[in-house]
Amino acid sequence: MRRKERGRQLLRILKLIKLFEHSRYGLTINELCREMTVTRRTLYRDLEMVEDAGYRFVKDGGGGGFSKKWRFPPGMRKAPDKPYTESELLSLYFCMNLLQPFRGTPLRDGLESVLAKIEATFTEEERQYFGDLVFTHVAKMTPSKDYRRHAATVSALSRACLEHKKVEVTYRAGDDQAKTYAFSPYCIAYYGGELYTIGWSDHRSVVRTLRVDRIKTIKPLTSK
Repeated sequence: MRRKERGRQLLRILKLIKLFEHSRYGLTINELCREMTVTRRTLYRDLEMVEDAGYRFVKDGGGGGFSKKWRFPPGMRKAPDKPYTESELLSLYFCMNLLQPFRGTPLRDGLESVLAKIEATFTEEERQYFGDLVFTHVAKMTPSKDYRRHAATVSALSRACLEHKKVEVTYRAGDDQAKTYAFSPYCIAYYGGELYTIGWSDHRSVVRTLRVDRIKTIKPLTSK
């Protein structure tokens, strides 16, 4: 199967899974064809691929094959120990692509670690299936800086925010000379292609917004 057609089929399968996740009583083949705007032949091929990925169906009622209602059974997966759905996993992959500018920093490393633990539970079929999702669902952000060389700064700010601790920063604002002072970060924010931290500046006794890439040095302080 060509890569373009493979991508279209994956999109259809994701839509199918979503339909079954939200269908309490199931759907007939004719209803599924209308929802998916595909032929019965294409639908059966997609349903077979869903089953190959580890799902099973319950078919209720009806005399003929087309009048039976297809649905996921309680637990849905053959491996009920997996607490996530495919749409939830897709959201994680999508977010990982969104965080591409922050690779090498805790903002993305944490998500990569979670996904690695999930992927360790994959069967070979799931590994191939979800591997395709990574490349067929790409989220692109506006042009952004590479924050890998600011990873230590991001990590120190994140910890200070969580622990409500002060840090000592050496910061250069625009063309001004760099100044060193105590700073209490409240949060880290991403806006307009730049990463910022918002917090209380002891230097000016006011809430300030600092651009992360302009923080030259950072050192945790024991005081809160």
